[in-house]
Amino acid sequence: MRVALIVNPQAKRARDPKLLAQLEQAAQQAGVPVTLASTPSFAALSQVLRQQRDQGCQVLALCGGDGSLSALIGAAVPIFPVLPPIVLLPGGTMNTVARNLGLRGGIAALWTRVLRSLAQAVDPARLPTVSVDVLRATIADERPLRNGEPDPQAEPVTRTRFGFIFGAAMGARYLAAYDSHPRRGLAWATWLALRTVGSSLIPGGGPFARWLFSTTRAELAIDDQVMAEQAFRLVLCATVPDVGLGFRVPWQAGRVPGRFHVVASGISSTANALQIPRMLRGQPLVGSPHVDRLAQTARLRFEDPQQLTLDGEVFAGSRIDLALGPALRILLPV
Repeated sequence: MRVALIVNPQAKRARDPKLLAQLEQAAQQAGVPVTLASTPSFAALSQVLRQQRDQGCQVLALCGGDGSLSALIGAAVPIFPVLPPIVLLPGGTMNTVARNLGLRGGIAALWTRVLRSLAQAVDPARLPTVSVDVLRATIADERPLRNGEPDPQAEPVTRTRFGFIFGAAMGARYLAAYDSHPRRGLAWATWLALRTVGSSLIPGGGPFARWLFSTTRAELAIDDQVMAEQAFRLVLCATVPDVGLGFRVPWQAGRVPGRFHVVASGISSTANALQIPRMLRGQPLVGSPHVDRLAQTARLRFEDPQQLTLDGEVFAGSRIDLALGPALRILLPV
């Protein structure tokens, strides 16, 4: 069985210079032949994947975070006719996708469990995997952000991204606020969530809540049906329910294969804050205006470029088409 382990050395939990040697030693002890590669850039990742395809790679393992997984899918889709099973070793800051799949613990311990599964497998097709749908987001006019806002000087480009959680309006602004801190992590994310709740509960909304939940005008079409609502404070499209810190706003995500969940809400900031218990329990939001639908496709059109996010990566655009990409087979260790 040919296994390729790709490590993003820039991921927070993968920066230990001894990590590669430890992972390689564990593979040797388990008797599983593994090719290790450190890929600090998208170009390096694409080159490694082409080499592994030509050598008959049967399993792809990734040590990195949500952004690393998104980059891996984007690089692998045009290279592999059929994506091989994926092993996730959570090496990022938040590891939201891995948490949705119940993959927790240290990198070395999880890798040891994965190697045990691989060593026992006779046929790669019989590996214990779970299928997870991937979102494909095509942005017709993507721009980078400068100082947290769409860069008006940048030349817009058409780009296709792959991931699991897409956000606009509040969903993207929150990520922009999160990225503004030099030491991102669970502590900062928790403090930011508490700040959001506190600001939202102030009568009329505090300054932070008013910025975060400011109304964004947009045309939203789901499966080619244009929604009556034209202004939103929150837009989330996801194939996994937990979008971070246990908030399960897209509560139907992952329940129906071949569908992703669209939640687009114009509910006030105070009403959103009062429904946090429902979000944590994975219950639908109540109130209006509000869109809550399962979809095969979605189309968003903004009057001007807006902050957008996909799996923690923040960028800008005004014309976005969402559909489902390839379903990933994620290997679940014994």
